[in-house]
Amino acid sequence: MGEGVRRGVRRGLHRYGWLGAALLVGIAAPLAVAGLSGNLSIPHNDAWSYSRIAEHFAETGRIRLLGWNRSALLGQVVVLGPLGRSLVAQQVFVAVLGAVLLFCVHEILAPRVGPRRAGVAVAALSFWPGFTLLTTSFMADIPTVAAAFLALYLGDLALRRDRAWILGLAVLAGLWACTIRIQGIAAPVAILFVALTQSGAGHRIRRRHVVALAVVFAGLLAAFSLWQSRLPDGDHVALALRPDPLDSVSLNSVRAYFELALVVGPVALLVARPARWRTRGWVAALAVALVGGLAYRQTGARGFFLPNYLSSNGAYTEALAPDRVVFSESHWRLVVLFALICGALLAAELTRPRVRDVPLLTAFGVLTIAGTAVTFAADQQVYGRYLIPLAPWILLRVLTPTAEPETLRPRGLRRFAVTAAPRLTGVVALLAVFGLSSAIAANAWAFDRTRWDVGTAQERRGVPATRIDAGMEWLGWHSPRGVIDRDHAGGSFAGLFSKSPSCVVVSTEAKPNPPAAWRLVGDVPYRRFLVAGEARLFLYETGAAGCGAADKAESGARPPKAEPRSP
Repeated sequence: MGEGVRRGVRRGLHRYGWLGAALLVGIAAPLAVAGLSGNLSIPHNDAWSYSRIAEHFAETGRIRLLGWNRSALLGQVVVLGPLGRSLVAQQVFVAVLGAVLLFCVHEILAPRVGPRRAGVAVAALSFWPGFTLLTTSFMADIPTVAAAFLALYLGDLALRRDRAWILGLAVLAGLWACTIRIQGIAAPVAILFVALTQSGAGHRIRRRHVVALAVVFAGLLAAFSLWQSRLPDGDHVALALRPDPLDSVSLNSVRAYFELALVVGPVALLVARPARWRTRGWVAALAVALVGGLAYRQTGARGFFLPNYLSSNGAYTEALAPDRVVFSESHWRLVVLFALICGALLAAELTRPRVRDVPLLTAFGVLTIAGTAVTFAADQQVYGRYLIPLAPWILLRVLTPTAEPETLRPRGLRRFAVTAAPRLTGVVALLAVFGLSSAIAANAWAFDRTRWDVGTAQERRGVPATRIDAGMEWLGWHSPRGVIDRDHAGGSFAGLFSKSPSCVVVSTEAKPNPPAAWRLVGDVPYRRFLVAGEARLFLYETGAAGCGAADKAESGARPPKAEPRSP
């Protein structure tokens, strides 16, 4: 019995040891840091809206939109039920879904590349700049991708085991992804398409099963979309073809590729053998490096990546604080150079033929790329975090053994140069991506918590919460009705939520030419990266009408439920 247990433990460690390490580093550790720094109890980025909707649903059983949500919402909100009353519960729930995502990716990749390589792949995915911020906030990205990959995992299992009932569960999970964000539709469509091509004689999954599932899926999605479109205060997309759609698609596709390469490139180094590259590999590497260099000339270092997490001025602060600098220009050029090298290396590796492919991931990847290109052309903003669903497909392509014969068997120093050196470089590169991602997350956590604390301190002094501009999350969270002017074009987010000007403004810089009535009343120091670096926020009183005595009339804003801390 004891020997059997030991064998079982060894098998478990062999299969899931690397996955466990990835979950520890990519999910558990960031969740602990976010909790200890007080960031699980405050809203972040656009998630203030989703959190308020979940809170309202938990208390009333009804959905109330706030004019700041283009997601489908239901699938992210309803499953929480009464737990939606707690911001901490909301954000821990997303972290759990992040773990589900990594597990599903691991289980799709492991049968093809082995558990160790699959573990490295999910670790790299968790190092994506912004991944830790997404898994510790109530943003819709991780829930959508987790539901989509749960569907893909079940779909892959159904096709491998030839079980129609598992296929039904896969389509149901895909429908769940669509009810969070419509981009999740790529998963169920890919599953149904591949199932249709592989069903037929000799299979338990018949074409009639697939067609029936497709009809049911389409009907349920249409009913859901109709219900959602009738909800008041929605933020519906206004599609319009860009005047330069091809230019937009081509430039943004290059930016998207290099952002993906920043994460996948180091993994490619672990298996790369440049000495075995053929002419097409070198041509691909040089062509991609040239295209990247041309894109850099057009965008500069600061605009080289897609917004809004991988940014030299900090995660999601391009609109909040465009003049804020977190990483210097010279440091960010090094990040761009690193991405260019990773992109060239990745291109060369992708030219090498692989021994197998996974039609399900390929179909999903192609549909995701097509949808992203249409979004670029339709004058809609595409953020770097939208690319996360593509990473597992490319990681699989890179990690799958090549179909080329192993003709080169070097020994001694040549073996080190050909085999060990790239692997060592890959490990260092992967650690560099982890360090960059950690720095981005730590900076965002420090920035968000300090702004929230300053706003809380001002509210305690008697300033109405609705007249404190401590950032978009603060304004949105405390606004009585959410967004009241979506087209507001002023220099502050305050105009989106209130007609009354702010009494107090929290700024990331000491303004050289503030408005005449503004008065600098103090500054708040904080650690730029939670434990290191010096930074300050500056507090201004605006002298606006009604600010001399607290304007109690507008203090009918919803009371803050986030746990306050003193700055």
